[in-house]
Amino acid sequence: MTLTRENFASDEDYAEYKADLDRARKQASDTAYKNAEKEAAAAREAAIAEAIEAERRRIEMDEHERLEADRAALAEREAKLAQERRGLTATKKLAAAGFDDEAINALLPMFTSLDDKILDGAVESFITTNQNFVKAQVDAAKESLLGATPPSGNPAPPVDMNTQAQQFIESGDAVAAAELLLKDAGLV
Repeated sequence: MTLTRENFASDEDYAEYKADLDRARKQASDTAYKNAEKEAAAAREAAIAEAIEAERRRIEMDEHERLEADRAALAEREAKLAQERRGLTATKKLAAAGFDDEAINALLPMFTSLDDKILDGAVESFITTNQNFVKAQVDAAKESLLGATPPSGNPAPPVDMNTQAQQFIESGDAVAAAELLLKDAGLV
């Protein structure tokens, strides 16, 4: 909670409070910056060490081992690419069906783990099932509303006092119109 000038007895107290608040915010900002720099430096060092170790292992491999390592890396990249493609396909179909981004992001892991051969059918089946479920809920709500009993009491809608006074005037009863308006205003 930030205090305002009204919370202090004098302008000097308020100025001192603002100065202390600014110092605290600057110190917090400086600390966060230093911590972020330390974390980035540590991550950078770890990445460099990992790259050096991977290259050292690669140099020590013979030709056959290098080919196997390259094949494994290529297979891993292909798998990631296929998973991204499945994610894009599912995203496109779900967005076209009216799902919002949050729902799509929640559903993507389910669809990206499927085989390419069944992905389209699974997404379309999910969309159809979801639409049928929503339609059934809407239909049930409509049925419950159609079976509802109307409220008891006066079935006529309420009439505005000005409208009712206008009707009295049109029918030639100006006195009733005046009484109605005075009663509505609380003067009678």
